[in-house]
Amino acid sequence: MKLFTYPYAFGTSTIYSHLEKALSPYLNVEHINYPGHGTRVQEKLIYLIEELAADAIKEIKKTNEDYALLGYSMGAKICCEVVRQLQGTAYKQPKHLFLLASPPPSKKAKISQNGEVDLEEAKRILLTRGNTPKEIVESKELMEFFHPMIKADVEALESYYLSEWPFPKMDIPITIINGKEDEVIESDWKTFFPADTICDFVELEGGHFFLFENEDHLLRLKKMILNKLC
Repeated sequence: MKLFTYPYAFGTSTIYSHLEKALSPYLNVEHINYPGHGTRVQEKLIYLIEELAADAIKEIKKTNEDYALLGYSMGAKICCEVVRQLQGTAYKQPKHLFLLASPPPSKKAKISQNGEVDLEEAKRILLTRGNTPKEIVESKELMEFFHPMIKADVEALESYYLSEWPFPKMDIPITIINGKEDEVIESDWKTFFPADTICDFVELEGGHFFLFENEDHLLRLKKMILNKLC
C-alpha cells in the first residue's frame, strides 16, 4: 500500500519527515511537493487547486499499488479535488482519505485582508498562518524569494469552492482530523458529503498546526493510518 501525502500551503514535503519514519516499516510513503515548492522550486507555480490536483494525479498514475491520500490544510482540499477528478475515470480511486486541519471545500478560505498579497501582507500571513520560523519572515532576501509562492498558494485557496460533493455517492472512507482550537466543524464536513459516506471525525488538542504541537499526536496519527490501511 502506498500513502501519498500533501503539505499545507507554503509548506514542503519535509513537514512529514517524522511521519514517514514512523510509517515506513509498514507503508510505502511518498511525499509530494507542489510545483514551485521544495525540490520543485524551479518549476512554474500553480494558482488553482484544480491544477494542483491534476499535477498530483500524474504522480498517482505512476503507481500500480493500492494507495491512500493524506493532506494537511490546503493538502486536504487537493485530496478532495483529486478524488473529484478521478471520479468516473478508468483509474482506480484511493482506498482511504485522511483530511487534516481543513474545513470542507464548501467553506471559502479568507486568508488575505483585501485580496492583495504584497510583501508585507505575505509576512503577516506567514506569522499568523504559516507555521514559519520568524528568522525567515524577518529576512528580506528570503521573503522576496518566497513571496511568489505565498501569493500562488493564497490565490489557490481563496479561489477554490465546491458547494457540495458533486456526485450522489462517496464510496471512499474518510478520516477527518482536526485541532480542537481550529475552526473546523464536524457538521460542515458531514453535510458536504452524501449522507451515507463513511466518515470518522477526530478532534485532538491544539490549533491549526496540532500535529506539530504535540509529539503524542504523531503516534495517534500513525495508529489511525495503520488501523485503516493495514
